[in-house]
Amino acid sequence: MTGQSAAQRASASRAIARLDAGGVVFHKPKGDPYAKWCNRGAIRHVAPMPRRAGIDLDFNPNRSRTPRVHHQLRPTRRDAWYDPRGRITDSDYSRDLTDAEMNRLRVRAFGHRWANLTAKQAAEECDRAPGDSLIPMFEAKFTSPLYLDPQWWFDQFVDGWAPGLQPVIATLPGTNGGRTGLRKLAAAHEVGLPTVWLWRGASPITRTKGFRDAVDLVKSRPGRGIYRA
Repeated sequence: MTGQSAAQRASASRAIARLDAGGVVFHKPKGDPYAKWCNRGAIRHVAPMPRRAGIDLDFNPNRSRTPRVHHQLRPTRRDAWYDPRGRITDSDYSRDLTDAEMNRLRVRAFGHRWANLTAKQAAEECDRAPGDSLIPMFEAKFTSPLYLDPQWWFDQFVDGWAPGLQPVIATLPGTNGGRTGLRKLAAAHEVGLPTVWLWRGASPITRTKGFRDAVDLVKSRPGRGIYRA
């Protein structure tokens, strides 16, 4: 395993500076289903917005170990994803679904029917945004042993990614006093990925050296502002 290339490191530095300078990361409106804002149509809708720097995209790993862009552990439950064939139901967890199965998921939004994306596919769509490309801020949802493995982060978010596809990795503090979230970001940061801590207040973990070493940016809840940790 190696970290980012020199070009990727330069892109990461630019992404951090752009967000720190007041760039806005779009988050879905309250009340809307997550699936409506985690697809190609959403990325294309957000791209022309003024002052936008990035878009919040939730993801979970599936059985194929691929980061898939969706919010719920069970993609069709309490969300707008559906399987036109009716084989994937509310009882199915993404961790048990292969890429071939998840490729069948669809959502109706912005006048079209959109397929579920991998993180890399979403980043490629963000890179095609007009003007300054959108920064994909991927929020690692829930828990998975893969999140704690730097090799997985390298394989899925670094290896083979063009510099323009610069992903930023975010997470909530999670359980265990925030240690759960910090361990995710530490593994991602080890391979050079920019990291964002979704602030939920000061705690012993936010005052540690480990926090300072693993977290590049903080996103505050009240104003949704983003700034260097």
